Amino acid sequence: MLSKKDERILSLLKKNAKLSSKQISGQTGIPVTTVHNRIKKLERDGVIRGYRAIVAREKTGKNVHAFVHIELGMKREQAVVKTLEQMPEVEAWYILTGETDILLKVSVADVHELNDLVLNKLKTVKSIKKTQTSLVLKGSD
Repeated sequence: MLSKKDERILSLLKKNAKLSSKQISGQTGIPVTTVHNRIKKLERDGVIRGYRAIVAREKTGKNVHAFVHIELGMKREQAVVKTLEQMPEVEAWYILTGETDILLKVSVADVHELNDLVLNKLKTVKSIKKTQTSLVLKGSD
């Protein structure tokens, strides 16, 4: 169970993981040493699993973003996920309940690259029965 202080610290770190303990202290009123110690404890306890860069995909040439809903013929999610993780277009994957077995978050340069991903790469993966692709028009990341 997280304390209110831990929740406040995590809230700030989720928005900007580069904040220093001093900056977090200034925004929360929690002493710097306490902030530092709590962050270290959250890391040790596995609450904070790591830090990552949020990439401006448009600066990398990956201007088309989509979600691909995958329905499997045979329930072999883990085997399919291992294959999907090797595809550079796949940013994230989620195993779901309901009609969609796996949801992919993908980024590609253009619609032609998306077409190649769906028709030439995904359709050849064993166990994938059906896909449905939704283009992202606007998003929070």
